[in-house]
Amino acid sequence: MKQVSKLLVVLMAVAVGLVFASCGGSTSMKPSAKTGDPTKDYKNIAIGQPTVANNHIYGFVAANAVDGDVTTYYEGAANSYPNILTVDLGAVHKIHAISIKLNPARIWQARVQTFEVDGSADNTTFTTILPSTNYQFDPLLNKNTVVIPFEASTRYLRINFTANDGSTGGQIGELSVFGE
Repeated sequence: MKQVSKLLVVLMAVAVGLVFASCGGSTSMKPSAKTGDPTKDYKNIAIGQPTVANNHIYGFVAANAVDGDVTTYYEGAANSYPNILTVDLGAVHKIHAISIKLNPARIWQARVQTFEVDGSADNTTFTTILPSTNYQFDPLLNKNTVVIPFEASTRYLRINFTANDGSTGGQIGELSVFGE
């Protein structure tokens, strides 16, 4: 059993390495080597930055995702995947982690959102920083924030939603990008 576990760890490390090694272009990325809280030593460089989305529902516009208020939020148009939200960080920054928070109100049910994270230096050619993954959010368990550590240098950061089992569109109460 220990050999199987060790083999799985090695295979996972190789797979992660291949994903990051396959990323090209002017956006560089690698897994974060930082231990502990990957947001601790860095400021949120996304707050108040220009943010656009390919669609939204009602008044839940892209700018809500970076306004500093988790109770306002972005929500993609109903049943119109992908829902893509892009924040312009103003210049190329070294990113160490992102966090995505949902509204903490207990009326929100648990949900799994599927999204990938992409980066670009020019807002035209995007490179996958993190492949599409399922992320669990649950306000009843006080787990309404997902922190994703990685290292990348990029100006435009894009969240590309492809599923949300708790709503008909991707949702972000607050997107924080921690970098320098």
